[in-house]
Amino acid sequence: MTISSEVFPSEGIQKSKERQRKNVERGVKLLDKKIPDWREQITRHLSMNICAECVLGQVFNIDPSLDDDGSGTGYQQFQDALLALGIEGYQEEYGFDIENPDVDSYGDLEDIWAEYIKT
Repeated sequence: MTISSEVFPSEGIQKSKERQRKNVERGVKLLDKKIPDWREQITRHLSMNICAECVLGQVFNIDPSLDDDGSGTGYQQFQDALLALGIEGYQEEYGFDIENPDVDSYGDLEDIWAEYIKT
């Protein structure tokens, strides 16, 4: 009998955290290479589900008012930041978004990024 993560949800959550950590490590390496002082630009509370408050939003200085105006301009600037880093889609693979909303958590993603921002 195979025991799935549906029987033990914590196994799915633990694997999710491990995957998110690997993704964030990939994103950290990319930022270290392309924008060496990126950590210094994280000056506000980190909120990975808000374009202007996520890692890229703060590094690329996305205007917080653009997230709330309903125009999608904040999201477009987030996409422009990804392109500036050479990422075309799949931002989850770099820890810039969650990959699986069923098990991934923005809170976990924020905690992992916070660890790397401090170092």
